[in-house]
Amino acid sequence: MGQVDEDLDIDLGELTLITAGAVIDAAQFRPPVLRLVLVVTATDAETETRQLSPRLGNRLCVVASRFTQSQLAEARHVLDSHATQWQLLTWGRGVDEQRQPFLFATPFRVITELADWADDLPTGLVRFDPVFAPA
Repeated sequence: MGQVDEDLDIDLGELTLITAGAVIDAAQFRPPVLRLVLVVTATDAETETRQLSPRLGNRLCVVASRFTQSQLAEARHVLDSHATQWQLLTWGRGVDEQRQPFLFATPFRVITELADWADDLPTGLVRFDPVFAPA
């Protein structure tokens, strides 16, 4: 079995400066071969690959994001500003197994205003898990 290598020589906070804010998410991942890889989710995967691969080579994996930073920020702002009115118990941001970003919300129950807003969202942008839901 191979030897575990050192961390990548990149500051994840530095990515915003390198990529002009196009990076949606970034995480270091160590696959079974024990070689650390930077996985980046970006709005423009080709551009980010060109910008970051000279520094990281084959230790970079860039995934095209389904959502833009502004879509995520706008939806988060709505959740933040309506949390009390919509009886949200929890809400926040996550990433799925393909490193795709999404928002989640746990309303006590789904009220009409929340449902109407959710109907206009891109599919998968916000995942709802209400405490009380119709059977």
